[in-house]
Amino acid sequence: MSDHPNAPVTRRTVVVTGASGNVASGVLRALARHVPDAEIVGVCRRPPTLGRIYERVRWHAVDLSDPDAATELGPAMAGADVVIHLALATQPVRDEDYLYRANVLGTQAVLEAMHAAGVEQLVYASSLGVYAPGASGPVDETWPDTGQE
Repeated sequence: MSDHPNAPVTRRTVVVTGASGNVASGVLRALARHVPDAEIVGVCRRPPTLGRIYERVRWHAVDLSDPDAATELGPAMAGADVVIHLALATQPVRDEDYLYRANVLGTQAVLEAMHAAGVEQLVYASSLGVYAPGASGPVDETWPDTGQE
């Protein structure tokens, strides 16, 4: 979108991964409020069928743990201006292989699909697990980011 008053207005397309999740529901509400003309593309394993906040979302069912996820994301990324990557698997906690596929390789798939589609803007929500253990309360950006097992 241009800030010039006489420039033609173009419709933004925003892709939200993990779009059926708790954090994403707040993002969808904020997008509806602040960018009401945007086209919203939701990506998740099982798109919801009920709920007012989901009505204006164009859904794509993609499991980011799938080895073909980057290819499967192609149609969702087509024409996108920005991706808000909120997909995160936390269960089953004992299946480290699945969690790695969904979170690490899934994020790689999102980045590959973005690159293939020419999407240059990413908003990424990271895990608090990047911070070193030992804090008794909130930490700032100077806290060590050596991670947790």
